[in-house]
Amino acid sequence: MDIEKTEQQLATEDDGIDVEIMGATGEPEFIGDTDVPLTIKVAGTYSKRHRRAEEWQRKQILAKRGKQMSGAESIRMQNEFVARCTISWPEGAFKLKGESLPFSVENATLLYSRLPHVQEQVEAGMNDHAGFTRKNSSSSAST
Repeated sequence: MDIEKTEQQLATEDDGIDVEIMGATGEPEFIGDTDVPLTIKVAGTYSKRHRRAEEWQRKQILAKRGKQMSGAESIRMQNEFVARCTISWPEGAFKLKGESLPFSVENATLLYSRLPHVQEQVEAGMNDHAGFTRKNSSSSAST
């Protein structure tokens, strides 16, 4: 195995892939009234962003040392972990109370906490390692 070549291939996970989001019924979602597929760009599990998210998660767990973490706290931590691996989504992709929800880690955490089927698809995209090396840089990873 050529270590340098493999490192270059793994570096593509830092660039991320666009995960096409399906609705709760499994139908494709689109941005607003357009025919543009709704996507979320996410880094792969071999990326630097993912490693930083793992470091954050470990610090959170260590800070709880000796204290029991509730199920709700554990889910919230996983929501934020995935949000920290998320790179972006298109403007107008998500709305809350009629207002566009711009991308931020905080907004992604909120999104994933309210729409777990979206988080599940993003997590599948994070693990779609072949998707990161495809020329079209898109993934239809969904569950």
